[in-house]
Amino acid sequence: MSRETLYYWQVAGTLTTLIPLVMGFYVFKQSLSPIRIFLGYLIIGFMTDLTGWYLYVTQNGEANMYVRHAYDLFEAVFLFWFIGYTSTSSHLKKFSRWALVPLFIFWATRFWFSSLAVFKTGTQVMEAFGLAFCILKLLESDAFATQRPIFWLWLGVFFYCFGTIFLMGVLDSRMPGVWYAHAIINMLAYLIYTVGFWRVRQQV
Repeated sequence: MSRETLYYWQVAGTLTTLIPLVMGFYVFKQSLSPIRIFLGYLIIGFMTDLTGWYLYVTQNGEANMYVRHAYDLFEAVFLFWFIGYTSTSSHLKKFSRWALVPLFIFWATRFWFSSLAVFKTGTQVMEAFGLAFCILKLLESDAFATQRPIFWLWLGVFFYCFGTIFLMGVLDSRMPGVWYAHAIINMLAYLIYTVGFWRVRQQV
C-alpha cells in the first residue's frame, strides 16, 4: 500500500467519526448518562485527531507527540472508567477503579523504559478482556441484548481494542508500516458505535 493511499485512509478514518457524532447528537435528549458520556469521549477523540492533522500539516512533530501521549492516557483512563461504570459486575467495577493508579504509573514508564506500543497494547488487552466479559454476561442474561445501545458501544470498543492489539502486536512486527492501516479498524468501530446510537432512537 502506497504512502499516499495510507494518507487518504487516515483522512477517511478521521472523517468517519462524524457519522456516530451526528447520530449521537440526534438522540442526545433520549440518551441515558453512559451514552451521553461516550459521545463526549468521541468528541474529544475527533478534536484530538483534528489537532494532530493540524500539527502534521504545520510540521510540528514534537507538539504532535505530546498530544498523542496525552490522548493515549486519556483514552486508557476513560475506557477503564467506562467499563467499570457500565458493567453490572461488582468485581469488574472494583478492578476498573483500583487499576487507575497503576495505569498512570504504567503510562509514565513509557518515557524511560517502554514504548508507545507497550502501553497501548498492554492497556487494550485488559480492556478487551473486560469488555468481552461484559458482552458475554449481557448476552447470557438478556434475550434482547443486541437491542441495547450499550451492547453496541461495548462491541465497538472491543473491536477497536482487539484490532489495535492485532495490528501493533502481530502485524507491525512482521510488516513495518502496516500500523497506519489502523484507520480501517477505526472506521469499522465508528460504524458499530453508530448502530449503538441508533438503538437509542429505536427504544424511544
